[in-house]
Amino acid sequence: MRRANLITKVLLGLLVVLFASSVVWAGSTGKIRGRVINESTKNPVPYAPVQIEGTTMGASTDAEGEFVIINVPPGKYDLICAPQGFIKKRVTNLEVRVDRSASVDFELEETAIDLGIVQEVVAKRDILRLTETMSTRQMTSEEIENMPVTSVEEILTAQVGIVERFGELHIRGGRANEMTYVVDGVTIRDPLGGYGAVEKAMNISGNVVEDLQIIKSGFEAEYGNAVSGVVNVTTKGGTSITKGHFEYFT
Repeated sequence: MRRANLITKVLLGLLVVLFASSVVWAGSTGKIRGRVINESTKNPVPYAPVQIEGTTMGASTDAEGEFVIINVPPGKYDLICAPQGFIKKRVTNLEVRVDRSASVDFELEETAIDLGIVQEVVAKRDILRLTETMSTRQMTSEEIENMPVTSVEEILTAQVGIVERFGELHIRGGRANEMTYVVDGVTIRDPLGGYGAVEKAMNISGNVVEDLQIIKSGFEAEYGNAVSGVVNVTTKGGTSITKGHFEYFT
């Protein structure tokens, strides 16, 4: 009996250790949500397919005409909605960012026969986010390309509220070990001292960054050990197009 109790205690201890040491993955994707309605009647269109063009990601609307596409990598996408009995509609240049919900609505025109017509609409950028509680600076790959920087460290030192002192970065006057660095959803901050992550995260070339999120205050629960700030880096994914890059300094 004593031996059984001892084994039980050991197993419970191991489970506690595994649970305590588990890593809370920060967000590295976004989602797209919206509604599909009939343009003339303003009624919802249920079970309408919404597809991200060129990918296998998509969703169907529910009975209220609403849809949600989750786990979408950051970037710009074209969405197509083509249910039976309606003219196909495409929304272009919809921007998806990390930990954000991109909103897009489809107003479809009814048709008796398939005319092969595709209506195109350019998505509007959501500049004002009323539900946002964090103090966040978020940059896309296009913004980074227009900056005179070559690494993540140079990108960060160019931001308001971030100071480099003796080779260490400080956000809002906090200590260097109070910052949390996340790359593609994986925290690389040393859980004991907080150091050791700067060299790994800062040496990432700015050319491979798809989305860079800098959170200075109001952290959500997914960022556990952050005190001063959070740097969330999402790198670019692979494509079918081969690209190259060349730089020179004078």
